[in-house]
Amino acid sequence: TAYDQPALGAVYKMVAIENERGEMVDTIKISGNPEKVTTPGLKRVYRIVNKINHKAEGDYIALESENPQQEERLKMFHPVYTFISKFVTNFEARDLHVTIFDNGRLVYTSPPLPDIQAYAKESLRLFWEEYKRTLNPEQYPVDLSQACWDNKMENIRKVKEKIAGASLSE
Repeated sequence: TAYDQPALGAVYKMVAIENERGEMVDTIKISGNPEKVTTPGLKRVYRIVNKINHKAEGDYIALESENPQQEERLKMFHPVYTFISKFVTNFEARDLHVTIFDNGRLVYTSPPLPDIQAYAKESLRLFWEEYKRTLNPEQYPVDLSQACWDNKMENIRKVKEKIAGASLSE
């Protein structure tokens, strides 16, 4: 970890467990630090791009069953400081997921290096300068969909209920 960020803000954690029937069941890790509470469930990440200025509004984490491209208006809000929010319209939702392996089998062919470089260069054009500067950059928004947020809050409620029930029975 880095000196100025002793605990990583973004790490991979388990968010669902396959049960005996082969169904994925949400799981959550609770922490005293709100940024370390996991977001349960299978999800997809989209880059929300303004169709007028061609700049990224932020990344949008949605449940796998959601499709933000079908929405005319999206509410984007900070997952910890929920009062920081905005509505976006006239946008494109670019799915950032690329399948590399499927059932343990490699299904992706890496493009030639010049194509990768061109893609990286084009992707950087999506971001405002305040996100790219090296001195005091703005934090790029990575927001949750309302359904994803509601699912997280419901899972937290269930864990609290379970803990309260366990302490009453002791």
